[in-house]
Parts: sequence; structure tokens; C-alpha cells
Amino acid sequence: MHPPKPRKPRLDGVGRRAPFKRESPSSTFSYYAKRPDESRPNLDRRQSGKLPSKPVKSNRLRFSFWVFLIIIVACIVKVIYLSSDPRIEIVDQTKLSKIYTHSPSDYATATAKLLSGGIANHFKITADTSGIEARLKSQFPELAQVSITYPIIGNKPIVYLSPAQPSLILVSNVGQRFAVNHSGFALAPLGVSVPDGIPVVTDDSGADIRVGKRVLPSSTIEFIEAVAYQFKAAKQPLGGIILPKDLPYELDVQITGRSYIVKFNLQADATEQVGRLLASIESMGSSMPSSYIDVRVPGRVYYK
Repeated sequence: MHPPKPRKPRLDGVGRRAPFKRESPSSTFSYYAKRPDESRPNLDRRQSGKLPSKPVKSNRLRFSFWVFLIIIVACIVKVIYLSSDPRIEIVDQTKLSKIYTHSPSDYATATAKLLSGGIANHFKITADTSGIEARLKSQFPELAQVSITYPIIGNKPIVYLSPAQPSLILVSNVGQRFAVNHSGFALAPLGVSVPDGIPVVTDDSGADIRVGKRVLPSSTIEFIEAVAYQFKAAKQPLGGIILPKDLPYELDVQITGRSYIVKFNLQADATEQVGRLLASIESMGSSMPSSYIDVRVPGRVYYK
């Protein structure tokens, strides 16, 4: 078997080799080559405007966040908001104190006015409760204690008021009787019987006594209270206490069953003066003075 003969190159018409022509790819190859790669994202759809819904979802989430935030802020404001319509609670009120205390509506009106005096007072965390308490005590001297609280959930403040108990009964030179508190303010005129244990002081100085005004210095009230306490401890019943006319620093005390008066110095120590008085009474025995015992001079006792 003979090997195949080599093919002769094609020659053109003049005897030269014809140039080589590259065959074009078949139509079948061209069809598959132009098909888009299915593994790649479909760019035509994005360019045509048919985008996924991610921006819409983002807007919805943003809107929900702001709605939730507004609700939270509203709840916080609701909790810390403080109303200017208070609830008044009067505690430790006695039959005597009912005479000179105002009605709860008067206290509520005054408190509401103070609460409305500034924006800060409309919120629990910024309200000046201590300042309001001090102003109420200054406006109503018949109050001994003022306390403002507010509930954790509610918005209405609660004002607890404790009326001052009279430290003494002051009788004017024309016979009018007034309850006077520890600070020396006249609380109210009295037309009822006075409870036992409250000193009764007659003011012969002729001072003008007005309800809500200071009629005596607080130091004078403390002095009289100290004298009354010492006499009670010594079981010496007081017959009367007098503030004499034109003698602003003198206090005259009567002892029940005795004809003389005791002269005290309001600017000296009350306990020390009562001590000297009791010692003098004990040393005198039955020989009592008929007019007075004077203990105003420190370390000395004069009598007549």
C-alpha cells in the first residue's frame, strides 16, 4: 500500500500560490457566542428601571423609627409633666387650728399660681418645690410645715400642709385674744376656750395686733415658753404673764396663790433666772414678799 501523495498547493492563473483565506466562524458558533452570560446580573433590567424594592423598604424603616421615637418622647413627657392643679392635704389639724387655717381652695389657688410662674415648674425633674414651699410658708404664717410631692405615674402634685400650733394666747389691752405661733405671728382671733398648757400673755403695751402680722419677736416667744416649761417642771402654777407698758425688755409673771409678781429680763437667760427665783422662794420659807421679786440683774435677787 503506497503512502498518500502530498497535496499540491493551489495555484492561481499565473502559476503562483493562492493566498490563504481565514474561514469565518460558523453561524452556530456566532449564535452561542452572543448569548448573555446567565451567571452575571441582568444589567438590562436595572437599566430599564425595574430595580429591586430596597429603597422603599429603607424609607419604611426610617419612617417607623421616627414614629417610634416620637412615641417614646411623648411617653417620657407624659411621665415627667407636672400639672398646676394641686391636691391639698391638711394634716395634724386640731379643733383650734381650724379657726385660723384657710380653706383648701385658698391654698390650692396660691400653689397653682406659684407652679405656673415658670416653665421649669411644669416638670418633675426641674420644679423648684423647695422654693414654692418657702413661699407658701411666707404667704401663710399659720402653716408650720409645707411639703410638696408628686406621684411617679400621675401628674397632679400633692401639697401636705401642717398648721402651726399656737405657742401662746396674746390678750390685747382691750381684751381681744389672738393665737400666736412660735415665730410671733398672730394666727387668728379666738372666741373659744383655750386648751390647757398654752400660756396666756396679756399685752399692756397697746401694740396693734393684726392677723397675719408679727406681733412679738420670736426671742420673746422662746423666753415665755422656757419660763412656762420651768414653772411646770417645778410644779409652780402660773397665774398670768404680762408684758408691761413702756418696759419692752421686762416680763412680769404671777404665781397662783401668791400676791407678788416676778420680774424677768427678756434679754437674759430664762432658765437661769427661773432657777434663782425658785431658790429664793425656797430660802424665804413663809416670809414671802408682798410686792415683787426681781431677778433681772444677773446673780442677784431683789424683793419687796
